[in-house]
Amino acid sequence: MIEIKCVTKDSELEAIQALQRANLRKNLSETEATEEGFLIAETRHHIRGSRQPTVPASSFENWF
Repeated sequence: MIEIKCVTKDSELEAIQALQRANLRKNLSETEATEEGFLIAETRHHIRGSRQPTVPASSFENWF
C-alpha cells in the first residue's frame, strides 16, 4: 500500500531529495536505467520553510 502525505520534517524532505539524486540518470548504470527507470529533472528547493502544500492530500486519493 502506498501512503501519500505532506512532508512535516526537514529530515523527510532531505531523505526525498537524496533518493531523487540517487536515481538521476547520470548516477545510474545503463542496466539500472533500462530496467528500473530514472529521473531526468533535478530539484533545487530550499529545505527550511519550504513545506507549504499546494495541493490537498485528498486530491491524490484516486491515484492508486
